Formats: sequence, C-alpha cells, structure tokens
Amino acid sequence: AKGLTDVAQMFHASPNDGRQRVLIIITDGQVFDPDTQAVLQARGELDKERVQVFGVVVRKATAHTAIDDLAEQTLKPMVSVPKDDHFQNLMIDEVPTLVLGEICDPNGKFGRLVVGTNGSSSTGVNKPCKQHTLMGACNADSGCAWYDATLSCADTPCMQHCEEIPCKNDTTNKCAWDSTKSLCQKEPQVGCDSLSAGECPKNPKCELSKDNTTCVDKKCLHDTEQGCVADPDKCVWNNIDQECTEKPCNH
Repeated sequence: AKGLTDVAQMFHASPNDGRQRVLIIITDGQVFDPDTQAVLQARGELDKERVQVFGVVVRKATAHTAIDDLAEQTLKPMVSVPKDDHFQNLMIDEVPTLVLGEICDPNGKFGRLVVGTNGSSSTGVNKPCKQHTLMGACNADSGCAWYDATLSCADTPCMQHCEEIPCKNDTTNKCAWDSTKSLCQKEPQVGCDSLSAGECPKNPKCELSKDNTTCVDKKCLHDTEQGCVADPDKCVWNNIDQECTEKPCNH
C-alpha cells in the first residue's frame, strides 16, 4: 500500500501536462500486504490523480502453477477497472513485447486503454507523438514535432526544458512556457483542418481540397532535401531555389 501511495504523491507533484498516467506492477509471486483497507485507500488516491494501474504476473513455464494463481489473486485488487482488461498473466519472455512494446499501441491489450479513444485530443489527453502519421497533425500538437529525416513525429525538444527561463530562451524550437501546467511546449499552432474555406488560403501551409470544401495541409512542405525526396506524395527538390515542390504530372 505504501508503494501505491508514494506513486500517487509522485504524480500529484508532477505537471498536469495532458499525458496519460500509467503504473505497471509486475510480480512473479504473491503480493504481501495484509492491510487491505490501506490498499483500497491508495487505489482511490491513484484514481484521483488519473492514473491507470496495470498488473502483470510473470511465470517461467507455459502452464499456470499454484504460485501463479496466488500471485494473480493478490495483484488483481490493485489494478484499475475493468480488472481483466488491466491485467495479464504472461511468460517472462512475453513481457517486453506484450507489455512494454504495446503500451502505446492502440491494438495492444494495455495500449488500447492508454491510446485508443482515451488518447484522442477530444478528451484533453495527448496521444503519443508517434501515433501522428501526418505532418500537419503532428505539428498541430503542442507536444510534438515533425522530423524530415525520418518522416515521423516525435516529442518536441521543448519538452526537455523543465524551467521557465530556458524554455522561453529556446527560440529555435519556438518554445512557450505554460504557467498553469508548469510545462514547456511548442507555441500553439493552428491545424489546417480547423480553418474555414475562407481562412484557408491565408495560411501558407494550407490549401483547399480539390472540391474546395475543406482545408488540408499543403503537400511537400519540407525544409530538407532528404525529407522531400522521401515523401510518399511524390515531391521533388529544387536545388536552385532550395525548396520542395510537387512533382509535375507527366501524361
């Protein structure tokens, strides 16, 4: 119970930055904690801090032993509800793939609870940056940045600043300090899909769709030759103007 309480206090002292809060408890045997009431109280504190608690029993053999069953009985009361969805009984070799490898995978047993619908921006919880597959959506997320070299989305360097002054001084990455969350993120950006048909042409990174009904990201908006030629939208790099443009259609 003390361990759960300590985790709750740690999250309470952490910035409320919109990211999912997850605790994974892994054991290979019975969990010894005679104070059941203290465990329930600690679980309540974790719920208040919006922490999802997952439990994993690891076993050495394919068959379940009495020790494995006892470990499951004592661990399950500590995990979030629905308990069967927040619990797995795995062979030890399966843990890296099925737990750690899938914790941010919307198709994984735990991942669908961490990412899934709970990871959408409509709930106020940011999805993992790597789940953004489009440059526009990635750059519109204040915690993410698009990297041309890999054509992928990852955490913005701004997240590495833990104090206000270094955050504000980082003009290269266009960082901004959120005093409410005590967090450094990118300056807010407006996604093309949120602009009206009239506002769309005013943004140099946006354009109207072919039927002129919606605002979409302009293609080939890359700052580097590497990102340009690797873009699946068939872009071409202009060495003279040092810019990326759409490849002409040759019939």
